[in-house]
Amino acid sequence: MEKEQDDIEYNITFPSPNDNEVEPVVFLLGWFGAQDRHLAKYCDIWANEGCTTIRYIHKTNTIFFEDPVKSKGLRHAARKLLQLLDDYGLRNNPVIIHSFSNGGFFIYYHLADIFEMEDVNMIGAVFDSSPAKLEYFTGSRAVYYSGMPKLAAILVILGFGIYYFVWKIFIWFGLTVDLFQESARRKSQRWPSLFLYSSADVVVPCHQIKEMLNKRRMISKCYSHDFQTSAHCLHFREHREVYLNKCVEFLNNCLEIWDENE
Repeated sequence: MEKEQDDIEYNITFPSPNDNEVEPVVFLLGWFGAQDRHLAKYCDIWANEGCTTIRYIHKTNTIFFEDPVKSKGLRHAARKLLQLLDDYGLRNNPVIIHSFSNGGFFIYYHLADIFEMEDVNMIGAVFDSSPAKLEYFTGSRAVYYSGMPKLAAILVILGFGIYYFVWKIFIWFGLTVDLFQESARRKSQRWPSLFLYSSADVVVPCHQIKEMLNKRRMISKCYSHDFQTSAHCLHFREHREVYLNKCVEFLNNCLEIWDENE
């Protein structure tokens, strides 16, 4: 079901009627260059477990030219996504965020922050091919391999280079913070996390994901899996059964932990 709320577009899918006492909600947050048909392939993983899924992809023309920490657009989108829980009567349901690459992780950063402030029943987060540090070459690779026409990609990369230089100056003078480091040390967000990545990913270096994983392990329960051979954001396509099993196992672990703390 495709809906539009003010200026954000999203898709929501409800599970078939079942006898589950608990109906989790899963937010699927897309990567740079993703289309809804890509995210829709992940819905069955969660729908078969009785979950409602909400799919959202942030406008790609803003991802590389905004400070992700101070972005009004990202914050606005996160608030609109929060509102959906009230609009559909899902506010008391347990929630998982499943984000992809940095395009999804930027939204996750703000959505998780708002969920925490609003006492949403956030029970877990899945990170597919993310997070990556905000570095020029990482961002450039993400643009180059996004599927956009090569000339357009080169122009975006050049523009991103100028923006990145200015952003680093802001970091040096303490006018903003590094999203990667800020996320790594957030001790208040103690819900479990699942990191799904690949050593063969040429867009996001796996050592950066492992760095975040190791830092978060000192704060909360973390799970991970290295698919070893799959490309960026293609782990589900190339290792379908393993990916599905990791997500379902994580969901059950999160619900068990949440139930114990209720």
